[in-house]
Amino acid sequence: MCFALNDKNNHHRQHLHKLIYSILTGLMLWLTAFQLAAEEFDTRALGNILQNIDQELGEGTGDIDHLTDLSKRVADIKGQARLHIVLLQPQFDKTKEVLESLGEYVQDEPVEVREKRAELQKKRIALKQKLASSQVLVLQCDELLNKLQEITTQQLALQLLAQGDNIIALLQDNWLEPLVWLNKTLVFLQRHSGLDLISSSQWSLLIVGLFVAIVGGLFLKRLLIQKITAHDWNTDFASMFIRALVTTPSHYAPHLLGSITAAALFYYMTRGVDPIPIISIVAYGLPPYFLFVALVHLLLSPPA
Repeated sequence: MCFALNDKNNHHRQHLHKLIYSILTGLMLWLTAFQLAAEEFDTRALGNILQNIDQELGEGTGDIDHLTDLSKRVADIKGQARLHIVLLQPQFDKTKEVLESLGEYVQDEPVEVREKRAELQKKRIALKQKLASSQVLVLQCDELLNKLQEITTQQLALQLLAQGDNIIALLQDNWLEPLVWLNKTLVFLQRHSGLDLISSSQWSLLIVGLFVAIVGGLFLKRLLIQKITAHDWNTDFASMFIRALVTTPSHYAPHLLGSITAAALFYYMTRGVDPIPIISIVAYGLPPYFLFVALVHLLLSPPA
């Protein structure tokens, strides 16, 4: 029996070692890919792209869809530049630290120390130039995004102020073609909902965040209800009110934690976008809504 247990434990231990090795290998490959991306980053080519976009805006603005595509391209370049800074900054700091560890320059220092110092100084200067180029690229992207935002706002204002059909003609069209209003609504939501501004990685972050918040809320709800049920409450009004005051938030813990997490994540993902996307407005309204429902539940029909 003991031998069987030992064999089973050894088998599980081998699987655990293989799993850890696979995770570490994947992490090393991921870091290597990012390192290669940092070395191949061409700030001059990306700067030329930004210059072409700026020139295109100066020649004449296109429709809102085209402006949205340009904003996505600029935002993508800004993300690449920020990632490049994140990857290069530790290398620059490490090179500077090693260079300082060699001490001050001495005229009769050994040849290998002098050569190493020169190599590190050359590397530090190169890294500093790359960092400066990436930081300038981020600033250019911010200026261009602000310009695109202003032009997009102007285009939206022109569209809203443009004179259209009168109310009678619109009612006749919608009565004769009941799907027209639905199609226009879907097009409006597709353009202004803000869903196209969220990348796949941000969607993954949103899903994970909501999952953790809701599961944590369910766990908190179960824990609090167990403690409330186990407590010996009096039957007077004050005790019953205090119990309802504690029980109601416990029942709405998943709703409140999930909605607050969604609102915070959508604010983080769409901050700086003007006008505020519809999806963000909906997310901002969820916490007050659930708080209001919980308050009504507390006052009119508190949970047992």
